[in-house]
Amino acid sequence: MLNKYAFEKIKPLYPFGHGLSYSSFTYGTPRLAENNLENNGTVIFQIPVSNTSKLDGEEVVQLYIRDLYSSATRPVKELKAYERVFIKAGETITVSFELSAESFAFYNRSMDYVVEPGVFRIMIGPSSENKTLKSLNFKVNETITF
Repeated sequence: MLNKYAFEKIKPLYPFGHGLSYSSFTYGTPRLAENNLENNGTVIFQIPVSNTSKLDGEEVVQLYIRDLYSSATRPVKELKAYERVFIKAGETITVSFELSAESFAFYNRSMDYVVEPGVFRIMIGPSSENKTLKSLNFKVNETITF
């Protein structure tokens, strides 16, 4: 007897962060506000978000990371931060996310908790769906050990 689940779609019905609103929002180009990723350092990412509707509204802005080159398999998207913001109709605000070095760390094959040198993709948007995310690449130059 065949299991019907073997032939089902593996994509979720709705992406994480999917929701309905009476307001509509657009996201600008994300930028790196500060690049200082050391052992106790942080890095700040910013993105402009505009309410393009005639109604005031709330939006949940989400930040995901992806390690493009790592020694072990890592998730394609890791939710690292989010912020609920209220934006008046026609207004644009800048949303900032401050991530510590530890936000990029993982356990490598030797079970050391590290941030490996390489490129990380930062994705910011209203949901985890690829077509709604704005992205930029961020480079880590040296290994950080915790």
